[in-house]
Amino acid sequence: MDELVSYKPGDIIFKQGDESKSMLMIKEGSVEVYKDTPQGEVILTVQNAGEVVGVLSFFSHGRRLATARARTHVEGQMIERRDGPADPLAKLPKWVQIVLKEFSQRLGQMNDQFARTYQEKNELMDHVLDPLLISTQMADCMAELGPFKAKKFPDGRDMIVLDDMLTLIQSCLGYEREQLTRVVDVFKNSGLMKVEIEQDHGKEVLALTGALRLKWYSEFVHTAKSGKTRRLVQSSIPFKQRRVLFGLCTYVQKSGGDITKNFSIDLADLAEKFEPLIKLPLDQTSIETAEKLGLLQLKRAGEKVTLTFQPTMLSRTLIVLNTIKRLRSDPNADFEAEDEKQAS
Repeated sequence: MDELVSYKPGDIIFKQGDESKSMLMIKEGSVEVYKDTPQGEVILTVQNAGEVVGVLSFFSHGRRLATARARTHVEGQMIERRDGPADPLAKLPKWVQIVLKEFSQRLGQMNDQFARTYQEKNELMDHVLDPLLISTQMADCMAELGPFKAKKFPDGRDMIVLDDMLTLIQSCLGYEREQLTRVVDVFKNSGLMKVEIEQDHGKEVLALTGALRLKWYSEFVHTAKSGKTRRLVQSSIPFKQRRVLFGLCTYVQKSGGDITKNFSIDLADLAEKFEPLIKLPLDQTSIETAEKLGLLQLKRAGEKVTLTFQPTMLSRTLIVLNTIKRLRSDPNADFEAEDEKQAS
């Protein structure tokens, strides 16, 4: 017997695999139809007022091909299948019955194929697509679109609301928000991106100058196909050594040097002054590792050794290498614990 029915949002109307004995004519609201897979739900379609849910399996007497769930409050008419002469299928010509059953089987195969393709796409995005590619595309977007999204703050700085920028990047690149958020978290944790909290609304903001500097990161990774940059990207500098190399940049600042220009100093003189100023011993192994990677130069003249490096470039390179390491690692890895272990 046909009856009027109603469902609350989230109610299951038909369940995948169940015997089909009815179909629903939607009078009000919307219903989402999805396929259950080992990896989770795959939405096949959304049906609205005036449409009928479950019609093919109803006429073919087959099992439900998918699950139907109320997306909103739903009002509708449930049409039940009857046995004997009252069965709607019995009133149809034999060839129509055959066509309906064949179409139902083909639709089931198509739904299965769609679900498999959808899962393969997700696996590609999650596991195959290099996070470095996503990160460089995001960096390029922030640098290029930043000037158009920046707003003048009371202190005179041009700032970008990070959430607004991510929404724009998502619409441009088509990645999932979770993927973009993970890359931003790596950018922040590695020191590549410095964000502030805007006082009036509590939103994260990024200085336009910071967004423009991301272009350097993108260009660095793009050139990592050969030569010196490739060696750097493939290298792994231990935490202890990174601390010493960052300390060199701090030393230049604290000693009154210009961090934007090449800085040269006698290595023996540096070894004497470094620890009292930086509170960290100057490790010779760190210097040798950095020299092999081309991060600094050692010029030897007899017993005298002169160390030369560009502080800003050294600092940026170390930050980029740290960013790359985190992007290529388990997103749940505890890098702080790992660094503490390496330092002990």
